[in-house]
Amino acid sequence: MANLEAVRARFARNTGLPFANVLTEATILDVLNDHGIKYRDRVFNPVTTIWGFLSQVLSDDHSCRDAVARVIAHQATSGARICSPNTASYCNARSRLRTDVLRTLAKRTAQELQAGAVQEWKWHGRNVYIADGSHVSMPDTAPNQASYPQPEVQRPGIGFPLARLTVLLSLATGGCQRPVRRLLHRLGAASARHRTGCPRPVPAGGYPDGRASAGRRRDRLATTEQAARHER
Repeated sequence: MANLEAVRARFARNTGLPFANVLTEATILDVLNDHGIKYRDRVFNPVTTIWGFLSQVLSDDHSCRDAVARVIAHQATSGARICSPNTASYCNARSRLRTDVLRTLAKRTAQELQAGAVQEWKWHGRNVYIADGSHVSMPDTAPNQASYPQPEVQRPGIGFPLARLTVLLSLATGGCQRPVRRLLHRLGAASARHRTGCPRPVPAGGYPDGRASAGRRRDRLATTEQAARHER
């Protein structure tokens, strides 16, 4: 089993809120204060909701019922008052989580991981980042259709809007350093590199005009050197 999968499985097997031990309450409160978030003192406050949401994402069940069960297990372990197993309060609290708060938490966590990375994990003592991308299906609403239109091959009214994502991942820690959500299929590669701060890559398997490259290893090394110069 891969190391990353082993860590995911260990978190998923935990019946409580495993993220409470790694993403501390103080860390979350600092971010909430920085964003000026005010909230009531309730069972599903932002801290507990974030812990439950992260556990829900990694669990095999993925259901809100499982997330609330984890919160109840955490309350029983810590000696707190047990809440109702009804999922309505948790779902409402999760819908109130602001994306800018989650984005800041992800960025700060990645920065802390990078700062704690040992020199042996780095390339010649330098931080190296890898650009990667994907897409997600969006709810079929008019604003989403306007901002994230469907692929041109789909007939109008069929399918869902697609948002393109690109991230910079640390080669040493795997932390997501800089997420960007844009219409990458419209912006093009050059604009995507500008928005993420990623340098122009050197092809690893050939040249732009299609000529075969005998020095594939050299090209991959050049790409790494470019990333290192950009980070420095």
